[in-house]
Amino acid sequence: MDSSEIEVVPLDSNSHQSPTESPTITDVFSASAYGDLHQLKHFVEHNGSSVSLPDDNGFYALQWAALNNSLHVAQYIIQELSRNPQILPN
Repeated sequence: MDSSEIEVVPLDSNSHQSPTESPTITDVFSASAYGDLHQLKHFVEHNGSSVSLPDDNGFYALQWAALNNSLHVAQYIIQELSRNPQILPN
């Protein structure tokens, strides 16, 4: 999935992706979209990636998490933004 496309990740077992196939997570946007908190934390805490910047289409990591019902990821992003208010967009 390119971060330039919004994708709703199916929650049901009839997903187009096989259970053994892992999604490609390349940035904070794909980690947020797929609900991968571990990868998101790695991007933010070790790679210095920002959750306050939009992707190429203007979507934020929080929007990806909310769109795909990733509550734990959304909570982490909100905590990260509140911990570092200087990174909030104007």
